[in-house]
Amino acid sequence: MAFVNTAFTGLETYQAWNAWEDAKDRRDARGQAALDAFGTASQADALTRFHLEAHKSDLYRDRFYALSALSGWMYLGNVIETFYRALPPASTRQEDGTYLLRTPRKSGVRAVAQSALWPGSGQYYRGHIPRGFFFQTAFTTTALFTIDRWLLYRLRAADYDNALADFRNATTAADRDRLGATARRMWDGRESLRRQFLGWAGVSGGVWLLNVIDAAGSSSSDRMPGRFAVDTSVRGSTVYQGIRVKF
Repeated sequence: MAFVNTAFTGLETYQAWNAWEDAKDRRDARGQAALDAFGTASQADALTRFHLEAHKSDLYRDRFYALSALSGWMYLGNVIETFYRALPPASTRQEDGTYLLRTPRKSGVRAVAQSALWPGSGQYYRGHIPRGFFFQTAFTTTALFTIDRWLLYRLRAADYDNALADFRNATTAADRDRLGATARRMWDGRESLRRQFLGWAGVSGGVWLLNVIDAAGSSSSDRMPGRFAVDTSVRGSTVYQGIRVKF
């Protein structure tokens, strides 16, 4: 189930990379237009548009890096958890030739530490699979919304700066009124996205905190990996009885 969240963040990262590539293409097109306008009256406007597209390209790059970090973070937690779950129980050979198996202890401190680093993994570790999947999915979703609102806020802030510069360079009253209204809309949109970004960041942090509290207060599940159960089977006319290690 952790694979679902890792794949989800990986898909978002791939889409962010495509958006960054498109932004770089627009930046390069603006750069070529600025070169073509060299020595003409429109050169200053072409350079301004090139710098704006270059700044937007940098913002899409930052979003791609942030999503890559989130995706890699979730993937690393999934790999570490899989590794620990696959470890066999410790065994000691006795003098009579039998082996003593030791049930792995489920440390509450480790569960809290895992949940703090990778939300949901502490619940997985203690055997609470549905709760672990819930916290991991909730944190991943809210983190993705936070990153997207962060990008949109920065893009709208760049648009506002550009609109404000146009307003300051306006020479007629009609242009000042029109560009002033545009700048105000950009300002309102920027502030709205800023509030959304802070809201989603708060929700994401709240999910992380609830996840840690849940890992600290939960007890170990009887279905946790590494516990033993009686295994009785009949093969031919012989009844075999022993223990089965449940991973």
